Amino acid sequence: MSDRSDRICIVGAGPGGLAAAAAMQSRGVPFDIIDAGQELGGIWDIDRPGTPMYDSAHFISSKTLSGLPGFPMPDHYPDYPGHTEVLAYVRAYAREHDLERHVTSGRRVVAAKPEPDEGWSIDLDSGETRIYAGLCAATGSNWHPLTAEVAGDFDGEAYHSQRYRSREEFRGKRVLIVGGGNSGCDIACDAAQSADRAFISLRRGYHFIPKYVLGKPSDVFAHTGPTLSAWLEQRVFSFLIGRLLVGDLTKYGLPKPDHPILESHPIMNTEILEHLEKGRLEVRPDIEELRGDSVAFTDGTEERIDLILWATGYERRYPFLDAADLDIRDGAIDLFLNSVSSAPPRSVLHRPVRDGRRGIPTIRPSSRPHSTLPRCAPGRGLGRRVRPTAGHGVSRPEGWAALCTPTT
Repeated sequence: MSDRSDRICIVGAGPGGLAAAAAMQSRGVPFDIIDAGQELGGIWDIDRPGTPMYDSAHFISSKTLSGLPGFPMPDHYPDYPGHTEVLAYVRAYAREHDLERHVTSGRRVVAAKPEPDEGWSIDLDSGETRIYAGLCAATGSNWHPLTAEVAGDFDGEAYHSQRYRSREEFRGKRVLIVGGGNSGCDIACDAAQSADRAFISLRRGYHFIPKYVLGKPSDVFAHTGPTLSAWLEQRVFSFLIGRLLVGDLTKYGLPKPDHPILESHPIMNTEILEHLEKGRLEVRPDIEELRGDSVAFTDGTEERIDLILWATGYERRYPFLDAADLDIRDGAIDLFLNSVSSAPPRSVLHRPVRDGRRGIPTIRPSSRPHSTLPRCAPGRGLGRRVRPTAGHGVSRPEGWAALCTPTT
């Protein structure tokens, strides 16, 4: 057993874990990072087993608002960086903050349990047990596929989007994408360009947001415009998107959105509308039944299908944590600012230190929350105003652009 009770254990070396590590380092909080992958980058490493990354994957928020604190994305990056640029950026961030030396790679945490008095016991798949003062779970939520239960049997090929890598998988096939999240719509666009025939099955309506508004990335446009109250902002965007920029979605065969704009995560993709308009992609409702080599839908139609790709999302699971140590309310983990447990005695991010030894300072709301915590992951609703991290007086470290250049 290794006693490391003077430091915090960060599980995960993706953007979240690295940002947490940099924040701790700047405040003099000792830490270790443990990651199951052989290299830094989390899901953005397309070569890592189990990652949901695919060739056409890219940020759905702009580089302007997606940089980590104090380290904006380079000017030569496209407005919406692809996964190779994002991975290069994340690794450059780690090098800039000298975080690599803190990482134990290729080791999986199999169990994390709070000690009776204080601290956490961390069991690794190597058989080693370490004792830490606190725990930061930064493993992300896109590792455990959520599968759909559908009546009937299917004789063709079927797999979850986590396994998908390239549009070449669709060539010569009649493909059905099930699910309308951002990844599902991206993959449907790939299918529209390479499959013999492509369909997307949706059981509800979504709002589709263009990547650019008046020549600016959509999130930049939203965050640099006038400050509006929530109800007015929703009405302005509803008019702008629904009447001027996108229009009536039902003309593409899409179901009408069942919720006001900005009340659920929008789809940052209007390329799919072009494929629908030109007949390269067709919309179908929810699946009624699988029938051998065909799929029946709830509107009475039926299509012969060779490949079903389930873009049905992921379960938010932390397999190394016991449910009793997660603050679960109404089936979801209740976190302050999507980061910190609201129940300090059972906190996932930290355990209180009772004898005065150094631990993570308790995080409290403040008038400048973004100076205290790393900003939330990109892709949140357009209506949330956050402080941009690129330009606007943010200094760039020396050699920063070269650091962020992808390698081949």
